[in-house]
Amino acid sequence: MPSRESDGHYTFVVYDPPAFGLPWLAVCLGPDGAVRAVEAFNTRTRAEACASKCAELFLQAIENGSEPRSQRSH
Repeated sequence: MPSRESDGHYTFVVYDPPAFGLPWLAVCLGPDGAVRAVEAFNTRTRAEACASKCAELFLQAIENGSEPRSQRSH
């Protein structure tokens, strides 16, 4: 399996709650596997919307030649 660090990819993912009453998590993982940003949501829909928007903003920053950084959705 290739090293995630060597491919330079960032991953945006939504994790299900591990137990009843806990939130869904929208997470950005860096190429080294470290958590770059995380935010909790009370619904999967809101978490997925956040992950999608963060990925879009991240791509725009790269295309504009600026340093991507984490964004809060609210």
